[in-house]
Amino acid sequence: MSAPMTSVWRGCVQSIRGRLYVAVPVGGKWKQRALKLDDTPANRVVAEKRLAEIRALLKAREDAGTIDAPTVKSWGERWLDDRPNHVKDSEHDETHLRLHVYPLIGPMRLDEVQARHVNDVVQASKAAGLSPRTRRNVYSTMKAMFRDAKIAGILPGEDPCVLTHRQIGKIKDSPKFKRAEAIFEPEELGQLVHDHVVPEDRRVWYALLGIGMMRTGEAAGLRWDSVQRAEPLGRLVVETSYDNDDTKTGEVRWMPVHPTLAAVLAEWKLSGWARTFGRPPTDLDLVVPVPPEPRRKGKRKPVGSMRDRHWARKRLMVDLPELGMRHRRAHDLRRTGISHAQDGGANPLELRWGTHAPPGETIDSYTTLAWKTLCRNVACLVVHRPAADAAKGEA
Repeated sequence: MSAPMTSVWRGCVQSIRGRLYVAVPVGGKWKQRALKLDDTPANRVVAEKRLAEIRALLKAREDAGTIDAPTVKSWGERWLDDRPNHVKDSEHDETHLRLHVYPLIGPMRLDEVQARHVNDVVQASKAAGLSPRTRRNVYSTMKAMFRDAKIAGILPGEDPCVLTHRQIGKIKDSPKFKRAEAIFEPEELGQLVHDHVVPEDRRVWYALLGIGMMRTGEAAGLRWDSVQRAEPLGRLVVETSYDNDDTKTGEVRWMPVHPTLAAVLAEWKLSGWARTFGRPPTDLDLVVPVPPEPRRKGKRKPVGSMRDRHWARKRLMVDLPELGMRHRRAHDLRRTGISHAQDGGANPLELRWGTHAPPGETIDSYTTLAWKTLCRNVACLVVHRPAADAAKGEA
């Protein structure tokens, strides 16, 4: 029996030997699907609803760039291209997919992937020696990819990402990482901020992370209009991470400007920024964009663009040996500022109103910490200046 002519996606309900079928044109050919229903008026209504569902699914697949059910790899590539937070996350997600997901389940159709296949990826990454945090990041990438496929109508069945910590493993540090030692001494923080061996723009960067206690993305996206006057200390309005993305917690917070950080920012704005970029900064300029650098091999970030954590990490790995310091991470500067402020007498429950989102207890939604109280806690951080630099300042 030949199928009737019809426009693409319209399809039809057919009756063959008293049984109902739906037929739709796919890739220039008509495909039938048995509904296992007798041809009755009531079942005709059911068949029309089923046909509508199939039309919607095929249209969604067409929008995703494929008529047939996409493979994990084809959908993953499309998903990365369309993500709204492309600049921030896609490089890491692409690495997770390319190294750990595609080799095992990349050729599989998206609707054929089951929870056991997802678990195979996690267990393979564990056998490859990935740290617990990295394994969880790989799983998080898969979970986000399948979630968005479900939302887009590309995944008709159940979401296979249903693993728990029993399969993924609990979050914990790598055995090689000793968190208690991942901190800078007060004298080291002072060197990073004041020693002229370190380029000026990076001294300001380290001051924002260590004294301003900011996350890398928050410092990278900070603009001059977010550095505001206030009493008794100035104020950093922390509202974005990198380029107009929300902060990690999605909350806007006010962070007092420590007196040492205020001096660093004032000198940078009045002379250093213009000396580096050839003009005075405006309110909409980044506080610490990528500066001009000598010509070298490889890809360079454009002057004035937003620095990212990889760019910043490479410079930190150069500056620490220059100052005779052992390796640590950029995020350890934030930990340093928070830790030493508490060593100086700051109340951790009060300090966190500036360094983190407000606590999640019900009483906290009815609480606004006094600005002078938060300033007093931030001022507890003592920043040491190198002896030679301090003597130069006195002279």
